[in-house]
Amino acid sequence: MIRTITSKAYVREIAERVRKYRINKGMTQSELATRSGVSLRSISRFEQGGDIQLGNLIKIMQALGLQANLEMIIPDVSNYPSYRVRKNPRQRVRSMNAQNRKFIWGDEQ
Repeated sequence: MIRTITSKAYVREIAERVRKYRINKGMTQSELATRSGVSLRSISRFEQGGDIQLGNLIKIMQALGLQANLEMIIPDVSNYPSYRVRKNPRQRVRSMNAQNRKFIWGDEQ
C-alpha cells in the first residue's frame, strides 16, 4: 500500500529539518532572521509548521549554507538522457480532448 503524504506534512518535516540545522549551527531564530533577511515572526511561524513563501525558504537555506541542496528539489531535466535524445525538446503540452482521441479512418461519416 502506497502512503501519500500531504503537503502540510511536508511543510512540517522541512520546517523541523530547518530548525535542527539552525540549532546545530548555534544560531538563534533572531540571528537567522538577520542573516536571511526574513522576519523573525515568519521564521518562528515556519518552525512551528506554518507556511512560508518560497523566496523566504530559499533565503533561509542560503543563510544556513544549504543552497547546494536547492538543486535536489527539482533536478535539471536537461541532464536526463531522455531529454538529450529528443531532437526537438518539448516546449508545451496540449491536452487531448475526446474529439482528438477518436480515430477515424476517413470513410466513416
